Amino acid sequence: MNLYPFQEAGALFLYTARQALLSDGLGSGKSATTSSALRLLHELGEDPFPCLVVCPKSIKRTWLRELGQWCPAASVVSADGSAAARKAAILSGADVVIVNYEAAWRHSRLAG
Repeated sequence: MNLYPFQEAGALFLYTARQALLSDGLGSGKSATTSSALRLLHELGEDPFPCLVVCPKSIKRTWLRELGQWCPAASVVSADGSAAARKAAILSGADVVIVNYEAAWRHSRLAG
């Protein structure tokens, strides 16, 4: 499995920036690009975790699949279900937490 050249450039951008927003177009493979950047950081001894992915609800399964494929060493959890279940997922200590836009704002006051 290989990235397209523009995805490689995006992964290197994320690697270099460390904290950035990848806003490539719809269907361009942002999940594969980001997952590859996380894997690269991890393999080179950096600690890119924890990582929060905020995405549309319809794309959460895609992120789970892509992270499993491109960054298999990361523990990943999807914040689903009731408010208590989502809070438990967020506080689980997973390397990557995936939450949808619609639920993210409900947890803005949960941090420290």
